[in-house]
Parts: sequence; C-alpha cells; structure tokens
Amino acid sequence: MIGSVKSPFTTSKIEKSSIVHQHLSDGEEILNVYRSLNIYAIFTNKRIIFTYAENTDGESAIEFIPYRSIVRLDYLDSEELNTCNVEIYFPDCIVIQFSFPSQSEATSLLKSIEKHI
Repeated sequence: MIGSVKSPFTTSKIEKSSIVHQHLSDGEEILNVYRSLNIYAIFTNKRIIFTYAENTDGESAIEFIPYRSIVRLDYLDSEELNTCNVEIYFPDCIVIQFSFPSQSEATSLLKSIEKHI
C-alpha cells in the first residue's frame, strides 16, 4: 500500500486519457478525484484507486482499495487555518488526509464514502 501521506489531498480532475480509465470495471464511474504532491486518489462508485509515481523514472503504480477496508473516518475543522479535513484510516496505521476550504466539500466526501462502506 502507499503508506501514510503527509501532504494533504485537494480537489483535482483526471484526464480522460489517464491510465485509471483502463482499469475501470463495467459500470464503474469516477465520483471524485483528489491530488497530493504525486498521488491521485480516485473515488469511484465501487472502490478507491490510488495512482502514484513509484520512482524518479516517472513510472506509475496503481492500487485498488475496497471501501470496506476503511477502519475509521475523522472530520477535523480548523477555524484558525480556514480548512476542513477528512482523515481516512486504513489497516496498518495508514492515514490519508484530505483538506478542503469549506465544510460543505468535506461533508460531501464523508457522505460519499459512508454510502459505500
């Protein structure tokens, strides 16, 4: 697995020509896309897909994580920093953090994930 990600994810888009589209199963649709420094987190209606640069040669790795592997979800609101964060905990103490400028965006991600757990 990708391991803990120290830089938070922010909302992004993924190109139609992306390698991820080749790995979508029948009926699978991309719901949300988030990007960290070198990692994309793609939430579909069936699973979470992580794609990231595996080495300095630019080779990409791809991982498929079922929603059922999520151990815990946390919502953190920081008025001082004007951000709302969603943290997703996976087995083996892996934590992925998503940062949003508004509470509605964070809530939207939480509701989307909770539908599939």
